[in-house]
Amino acid sequence: MESPFAPRHDQVTEACPRQLAFENRSVRVVLERFDLSQHASELIQRFRDKWGQPRLTFESFFEEFPTFPLLLEAHSFYGVAAKARPAALFRSFDETFFLRRYLDVHARAQAEGDSRPVGMVMPFDGYQGGMVIHDGSFPTPGTKLIHELADGVLPARVTVEPFISLTNHLVRKGWTPDTRLVARKNNSDAPKRSSSLFPAWLVAWIGTGPDMIIFSFLLRVLRCARSSDGQLIRVNGNHRFVVIDQEDLADRAGLSPRQVARGVQSLKSHGVIATKRALFRGRVQTHFLVNKSAVRHAKNAHLGSS
Repeated sequence: MESPFAPRHDQVTEACPRQLAFENRSVRVVLERFDLSQHASELIQRFRDKWGQPRLTFESFFEEFPTFPLLLEAHSFYGVAAKARPAALFRSFDETFFLRRYLDVHARAQAEGDSRPVGMVMPFDGYQGGMVIHDGSFPTPGTKLIHELADGVLPARVTVEPFISLTNHLVRKGWTPDTRLVARKNNSDAPKRSSSLFPAWLVAWIGTGPDMIIFSFLLRVLRCARSSDGQLIRVNGNHRFVVIDQEDLADRAGLSPRQVARGVQSLKSHGVIATKRALFRGRVQTHFLVNKSAVRHAKNAHLGSS
């Protein structure tokens, strides 16, 4: 599965260094556990040959080892533990920002016809190796969180557990690069998610990192006006604003306040959004206005070139 963080020749922003460093560490965890560290330089070169930049990525890992039993992506977040307290996890797990991001990863894997379990590695409160959220049924020991999704959303169940523990379990199961891939049964009659947080045209236009995460959040709010996020919308004449303070935006997007500030400034400088400060519901808040004509142009340009 092609990484959403791969560089594009026409993107307007650069990849987030925090994301690149986290993915590098996550891939090395797998390589070290399976005694494949000698392939690291080869994987870096493979990515350089394809994209022009030397990176160690899961994209290149799966091109080299296509039978690995768990499809993985690494996504760096800011302050996951602080924003996902135990009470919040048990009360409203479906509303956590990392589950929303994971469902996008899962939807892209399904769209590519891959039937393997899908995992997303993420940092968590300094825990060594981070956590992984996945839809597999691995009999791993230790503590884990299992959540049943409602409303027929696929996957029906997800598990959150330490990434290193899951990797060690796969080592004990005896996977090697010569192991044949056993496909999971795919329930084609089950309902599918209809949208992705990171469609290809958006990645090609905005690029990767905080800019893409912020902009995709704004689009999701505008497209889901009847959800709980609809309260963030303010209609003024022909314009529909997303009204949210940057601190709240950082919490919802899993970014640091500094990343949000830089991402917003980058999007404004490229004409993607406009902002203003105005009174709303008794206090002055930031109003975000998406440049609809620029969005249509970027989407049509991508579709026309694909």
